Amino acid sequence: QPANGRLTLHLLSECITPLFFEFVEYLAASPRDCVPLCCIVSHSFSVLGRHIHNALWSMMYMQRWPAFHECMRFYGTTSWKPLYQDTMLGKVTCALEIYHREKKMGFTMSCMPALVHYDKKQDTYLVKYVSASDVPVESIPTGEDCRLRFVPS
Repeated sequence: QPANGRLTLHLLSECITPLFFEFVEYLAASPRDCVPLCCIVSHSFSVLGRHIHNALWSMMYMQRWPAFHECMRFYGTTSWKPLYQDTMLGKVTCALEIYHREKKMGFTMSCMPALVHYDKKQDTYLVKYVSASDVPVESIPTGEDCRLRFVPS
């Protein structure tokens, strides 16, 4: 404990690392906030952070795109920061199952295979169903990401 008895961010980061991560996750609105903060708080934390940097990116990826994270982890992804950036740019496509296709009555409770990528501009998932007939692309808001699931084949 410092002489003046005050708890500082520096002290918190060095002494109670798991609690510090919870604190950072609460404060940070995006990876742009979280990861740099972890690296500039203190030199020793920056050194410690190198080993857990990838784990932070994995955690943020999982929180933003849970089904994509499960898919990418299954296929052995180890570099989460570039994958996060590529996903934000719409460059990552995952084969997923979608519940309640197009929210039509005939597809209630069904799961349909689809190729899915994220669209940053609309903050939605763009879904192209795997089908014998031509099916229009469905746009699923990120708030409905519970409709997406990864099933290993």
